[in-house]
Formats: sequence, C-alpha cells, structure tokens
Amino acid sequence: MTSTPVPVNGTSPAARFLKVLSLLVTAVVISGLVVACSSESPEGSNTKTLELSHVQTATDFAFFHVFATEFQSNVREYSRGELDVQIIPAGQLGGERVMAEGLQLGTTDSAIISSFQLGNFTAPLLTFDLPFLLPDYDVANQILRSESAMEPFNQALREVGMVPLAWGNGGFRSMISNTPGVETAEDLRDIKIRLPESRVYMEAFKELGANPLPMAFGEVVPALQQGTIDATENSLQGIYEQRWFEVASEISLTEHFFSPIPMLIDERIWAGFSPEEQKILRKAAIDAANYEHEFLTETHDEAKALLREEGVSFSQPNTDELRKDTYPLYRSFLEGENGEYLEHVLRETNQAHLIEDIYRA
Repeated sequence: MTSTPVPVNGTSPAARFLKVLSLLVTAVVISGLVVACSSESPEGSNTKTLELSHVQTATDFAFFHVFATEFQSNVREYSRGELDVQIIPAGQLGGERVMAEGLQLGTTDSAIISSFQLGNFTAPLLTFDLPFLLPDYDVANQILRSESAMEPFNQALREVGMVPLAWGNGGFRSMISNTPGVETAEDLRDIKIRLPESRVYMEAFKELGANPLPMAFGEVVPALQQGTIDATENSLQGIYEQRWFEVASEISLTEHFFSPIPMLIDERIWAGFSPEEQKILRKAAIDAANYEHEFLTETHDEAKALLREEGVSFSQPNTDELRKDTYPLYRSFLEGENGEYLEHVLRETNQAHLIEDIYRA
C-alpha cells in the first residue's frame, strides 16, 4: 500500500508545484517584455509595440475598432514613433472572456472588453449590468470621462491584474423582435429573448416577465427564423451591422442595458513601460475614448435612420415604468456586498433620489 504524501509546512506538493509554476510564468512574461514589445523599425531604431485585441470586425459602425484605431494613431503621434500599437480585431485571439483570462495569464497584452464580461472576474463591474441604470448618452459619456466616478471600478480591475487605460462607450442596447413593439412590461410577458451570458441580464428580463435565453451570437439569425427565439437585443449600430432587420422587423427603443468598454492592459506589460511611456499611453487612450464617445453618439441616430430605410418599425416604451419593475433586482444589489458601487454610480449621475424609491418598492 502506498502512503499519501504528507504536506510540508502545511503545503501540499501540488500546491507547491502550482506556486512555482505561477512564479515561472510571471518571470517569463516580465523577462520577455523587451523581446515582445520591441521591434526594429526600418530606420533601425527600437520601437515598442503593444498588441491590442478586440472582437469586432472593421466595419462602418464598429466602435470597438474606432476606439482601437484612434488609440493607435494617438500613440504613434504622441510618442513620435517610439511606441506603436498592433491591432488584432475580430476575436482572432478568442472571445472576450478568453481575452480577459489572457490578461491575467500573460497571453494577451491589452484588449477592449465589454463590461458585462468583466463582471465574471470582479463583482463590482456587475453594477453596470443593471437595467436602465443610465438615462442617456450625455450622462453615460460624462461618467465614463470622470476619474472620480470610475476610480472604484479602476481599482477593482487593478486588483485582478487588469490596468484600465480609458473607458469607451459600448452604447445602449434595444430590442429587435418578430413580435409587436414593447410599451409596458406586460408586452414582454413570456417573450423568448436571446441575451449575452450575464447573470444580471438574465435576472433583469425575468423580473420583466420575459423568458431570457443564453445563446451564441452566431445562432441568433437561424433562431429568429425558426422561432426558437422571438427577440434579441443590441445597440442600433450592432443591429444594423448584423443585418438582423432581415429576419425581424420591430425595434423597441428600450435602451435597457448600457455597456462600457474599457481598454485594459496586463499589469505586467504595463510595468514594462517607463513612467513617461505610461503617460503617453494613458493620454492616447483617454483621447481615443473621448473620440469614440462622440462617434457612438452620432452614429446612433445614423443607424436608426438606416434601419427605418430598411422598413423597420420603432416603438418607444415608458422606460421609467420598466425600470420600476426591476427595483427588486436593484434592492438586492444595494443590500449585497457590492451595494456601495451602485450607490456610488447613482450619486455620481444625480440619481441618488432613486435609492429611497427602490427601498419603498
């Protein structure tokens, strides 16, 4: 009979192995920064190159890509060619969750990732998954540009190894369906709607009486055609780019979810840049985010006009009433361990008066 190995100083062999492996991975990432981030330019000078990944393809309304290309241009200009950015679009390194894991494991330099995916890595980011949290683009852009407003979320991301450079605007999401337009929560009763795999997204639509279903992005069109789902949702730009108007004809301007898209960098990659280089990268990212905010706001109306030209009908629900139907979800957040983050956002957006309404509901 073989005996079970006895842990030394309270640590099992497996645990010691994983610790050593973790240290080795960190050492390899740090020691490889000079090689991974430097390349010879045609003039023979060293140029540090940062890889930046995102999931969108390069199309007219691809705001992820606009954010990335503006950052790339700014970095080249502000550093006078000493720094560069290589954009890796269209999910070539995997989906957003894989990219986020890569930031922690050292396999992704930097990435633009939707906040609803980041809630899987740090709970405070789930705050932005709440429905009807921000009233409009002006307020959304204002909070994303405010250092004091975003600092608690910046800190939460830093604690899991992701350094935020700036916060892009992922837009407000509305619903497109093969059912009549939504005006009240009753119109959502038993509607089968495809949602991204976010726990809060799912709970929100359950509160509204719908039947939310997680589903891969690529399955949406056949599911709408076959009646597996009645509806899906995205920004108006996303709905147009995906040509979902070819299989569904009714858009309800619910603008139920707002999704920030932070630009994140692996903390070890970040540490490989000098303070002056970090200053350049951060300014380049902030300026790119401000540009992307304006782009998204302008193209919202443009996408709406193009969808009308394609024969899509629009309905305008009472979003204040819909939000009241989700107050039980808000209350569970306020009473949970991360309730301070929700209070913080409501105060920063002059909506603190809603806290009393939520508890009264």
